[in-house]
Amino acid sequence: MGFDKIDEFLRKKGAVEVIVEIGSGSATYKDIDEAVLASSSTVSKRLNEAVENELIEITHRLTDYGTQKRYTLTDSGKRIYDWVLDIDLEKKIRELRRVQRERDNKMDQLLDYVNRDEVLLEAYSGPERRLPKEELERMANNPHSDQKARDERWERRRHDNLHSSLISRDSDEDDS
Repeated sequence: MGFDKIDEFLRKKGAVEVIVEIGSGSATYKDIDEAVLASSSTVSKRLNEAVENELIEITHRLTDYGTQKRYTLTDSGKRIYDWVLDIDLEKKIRELRRVQRERDNKMDQLLDYVNRDEVLLEAYSGPERRLPKEELERMANNPHSDQKARDERWERRRHDNLHSSLISRDSDEDDS
């Protein structure tokens, strides 16, 4: 493995995060996938590339339920991890992960508000779903009216939005 391959690998989305998550121990795919802010397919690709580039090796551990596949850093992988620690990159990655999760939570909050807003819902739906102007004004002045109907519509839209988000995240092939 040449330096160009290491450089190319480390520049890819999720590569350094995979190395950080394994760290000085070992980790399962599930552990890594939950920690790295990338799609499952991207995490899987990075693990395979790291194995091909001899930065990570696969080990197996016996459990009560059979054999568990685990990922461990090779000596080269450990050198890279040591450099990550030396320059405090691990802290920045963990901080970025925390901030990204906070951002995702705030985005969910915003979308909750938008999806529950009857005025927006009615204003941006098709003409067949629009309410008369008087009804929109009444709803704008009384934001708690028809709470059950709004909650049902909100739940339906939230489900649709989450479903769309999961589909687009899984199909995300952006490796940069």
